[in-house]
Amino acid sequence: MHSARSALAAALIASPALAQTASFEVTGSAPGGFNQSQAWGVSRDGSQVIGWTSAEVDGQVGTYGFRVTNGTPEILTDIFSRDVFATSGDGGVIVGMAFLERPDDPGNADLTGWFWTKDGGVLDLFARIPNDFSVAWDASDDGSRIVGMTNFFRDFGIGLSFSDAAVWDIQGNEQILPHLPGFDRAEATSVSADGAVVAGYEETDSERVAAIWQFDDGTFVTELPTPPGSLGSDLAMAISDNGRFVAGFSLQEFNGPLDFREDLVIWDRQNGTAQVVATTPDGFLGAVPSFISDDGSVVVGTWNTSVFFDIPEGEAFIWAAGDGIAQSLGDFLLVEHGLEIPEWELRTAKDATPDGNVIVGHALNIDRSTMFGYRVEIGSTCPADLDGDGDTDADDFFTYLDFFAQGDPRADIDGDGDRDADDFFGYLDLFGQGCP
Repeated sequence: MHSARSALAAALIASPALAQTASFEVTGSAPGGFNQSQAWGVSRDGSQVIGWTSAEVDGQVGTYGFRVTNGTPEILTDIFSRDVFATSGDGGVIVGMAFLERPDDPGNADLTGWFWTKDGGVLDLFARIPNDFSVAWDASDDGSRIVGMTNFFRDFGIGLSFSDAAVWDIQGNEQILPHLPGFDRAEATSVSADGAVVAGYEETDSERVAAIWQFDDGTFVTELPTPPGSLGSDLAMAISDNGRFVAGFSLQEFNGPLDFREDLVIWDRQNGTAQVVATTPDGFLGAVPSFISDDGSVVVGTWNTSVFFDIPEGEAFIWAAGDGIAQSLGDFLLVEHGLEIPEWELRTAKDATPDGNVIVGHALNIDRSTMFGYRVEIGSTCPADLDGDGDTDADDFFTYLDFFAQGDPRADIDGDGDRDADDFFGYLDLFGQGCP
């Protein structure tokens, strides 16, 4: 979740001369891994991609936590047989869900949220009541607040169900978030960078509404405005770093349990507005966002073919206010950047860096034999802006000097495979031109 007028928003209106900056790479597998991995989170600086991979470690075959740092893959062996969903800004906290035997109820297992820290390993977040489950969906930038759901219970036979939105601190202490009046089921899906604002939803048997929880001299819950055309089911799935904008979806067409359409919505909390910004294309059930920028100008997510909105899969998409359209990530890379990826189908987009420059998810190769996490780097439409803040200043100049002195490939301005005076003076020219 993340940024101010992002590099991605600018990239969507890139000129052809600057359109070759995007790159695509699959994360692959670590030693011992098989041809299966998924990427679910990325650190703020884009250097770490986290997710899971199938692997055999010391004779133990299963899924493991997986991290790729500056292209180097690593299996996190203490994250075993667990779904990985998100990471904190520095990659030091990872959160998710697993099917675990309860220590207070031997022989019985529940779906259970958990989080991992590099110093403390895994801490399980069991629901307080046996046969209920929990899940951890997101973490604040410093990892001090982890959000999700707990105490989920459903009995279709007697029509009883309930759940609580929850926040945990890094010691695992749990805070149940308050419900809207008349609502008995809630889930927190996303949290702002500073942990002060949490997004999610509240529901009853007949209604589902997007909700926000705030921590300000207490804990408060408010309902977000109903989007135009809503049929009574609205969810908030991603919140901007600054907590102002929220992205989610709204049920706009319903013809039966497997025949419906949920369209992309942006809420502006400052102005109190809700806007349906893109219609979900034919062949997909809904648009499930995973990232929105600080100015609300860019959304990244997945057009979903699964009935499960919380673990969507289908096709990665991008929406940008400048164009006012949503397009598949694959089309965006081809049309706007000339980057063709013929061997891979981009099935999800799960996270992005604060500047919108790096997007991660998972891709399936065209012969359906391999699924890997991927990392897309959009690149900047302002080549001299090396820190991605939308301007050129001394920080960019000294960053280039560091690249040049270290022999970093990013110092190769003319693309000849070497770093020399031509590159140095080439960067000075770009620096003098500034950003558009």
